[in-house]
Amino acid sequence: YGERQDALSCFRCTAERLQKINDQLDEKSALCGSLIGQLKAAQESITQQVTDNEKVRAKILDIIGE
Repeated sequence: YGERQDALSCFRCTAERLQKINDQLDEKSALCGSLIGQLKAAQESITQQVTDNEKVRAKILDIIGE
């Protein structure tokens, strides 16, 4: 009876530890998702800035005849 209880206790501890690990992984995954969103927004902003700069550059070159 004692060995059975010890074995069950080990399984319970393992199950609890795995739940804690999964909770931590869920938090890390949420953080990664947030960071990905921020990076995508930054990339879109940079891409728009490049596009805007190219338009201005083209107009300047047109004005000076180049």
